Amino acid sequence: MRKKLLLSLLLLVVALVATRAQKIDQAINYLGQYRYTHEMPKGQVIFRYEACSLLRIGDGKKTYSKLLTTYPGFNNAGCGNLEAILVQNARVETSEELMNREMAAAKAAKKSQRAAAKAAEQADVRTTTTRPEATQPDPRTVRPEPRLEPVTFRENLPPAATNRDTIATYRYDSKIKADSAMIVNKVNTVANSIVKNSGTYLGIARETWHALMNIFWAFFSVLLCLSGLLWYISSSSARESIKDKMGNSLTDQWMLWVYQNVTGALAMLIWTMMAVLIINIFLTLASYNLPIPILIPAWLGVLLIVNKFTDRLIPNVRVTQKKIGPS
Repeated sequence: MRKKLLLSLLLLVVALVATRAQKIDQAINYLGQYRYTHEMPKGQVIFRYEACSLLRIGDGKKTYSKLLTTYPGFNNAGCGNLEAILVQNARVETSEELMNREMAAAKAAKKSQRAAAKAAEQADVRTTTTRPEATQPDPRTVRPEPRLEPVTFRENLPPAATNRDTIATYRYDSKIKADSAMIVNKVNTVANSIVKNSGTYLGIARETWHALMNIFWAFFSVLLCLSGLLWYISSSSARESIKDKMGNSLTDQWMLWVYQNVTGALAMLIWTMMAVLIINIFLTLASYNLPIPILIPAWLGVLLIVNKFTDRLIPNVRVTQKKIGPS
C-alpha cells in the first residue's frame, strides 16, 4: 500500500512538472521567479507568444502569476515562445536585461566613486605642494621679550616632563584616535554597501538558482531513466544475494559485488536529485512569506515524505538466520 502511494505521488509530481513546462515556465523565465510572484502591474497587460497573445487587465493588486493563470478558460498548453510582455504598450525588461542593467549601474557608480576619490587625492597633493612656507624672522633683529617667573620653592614644584615625553604621548593619542575613526568609517561604509546592494545580491542569487533549476529539469528525464535502470539492477541483485546477521555473504561474491556498487551509484544519484528538489521546495515555500508556525510543519512534512520515498527506492539484501548449503 505504501509503495502504491509513493508511486502515485511520484507520478503526480512528474505530471505537474510536465504540465508546467509551457506558458507558465516561459513567463517565469522571462520575468524571473521574484517578479513573477511579487510584482503587481496596473493597466493593460499583454503576454505575446508566437502563436497567440493573452490580454489581461491589471488593477495593481494581482501579480503576473495571478493575471496569467486565474483568467477564465486559461490553458497552459504551448503557444510558441514568449516574445514579450507589454504593460500599457511598454515592453517589460527580461530578467537577464534587468540584471545586466543593475550590474552596469553598479559598475558605473563604483567607477565614479573611484574617480572622485582620485580627484580628491590629487587636489590634496596639489594643496600640500603649493602651500607657502612660513617665513622665520631673523633672530638678530628680534628683541627678546622679558619673562617674569614667580618665586617658588623648588621642593614644591612637580617634576617637569621633557619635550620628548610630551611629543611621544601626543603622537600616541593621535594615532589611536585616527585608527579608531578609520575603523568606524570602514565598518559603516561596508554596512551601508551591504544594505544598499542586498536587493541586487538576492536577485542575482534567485536568478542563478532559477538557471540551475532549468538545467536540472532539462536533464530530469535522463536522470529518471538512469535511476530506473540502476534500481532494476540493484533490486534484482539484492534478491539473489543473502547475508547472515554477521554480514557474511551466503551466496556468490560476484552478485554481492554487483549489488554493492550499483546500489552505491543509485544512492548517490537519488540523494543528488532529492537534495535539489528539497532546496527548490524550501525556496518556494519561503517565497510565499508563510509564518513560522506554518512553515516549520510544512518543511518537516516534506522532509519526512522525501525520507520515506528514498528508503523505499534503495533495495536491501535479505538477511537470514538459516544456513544455506551442505552441513
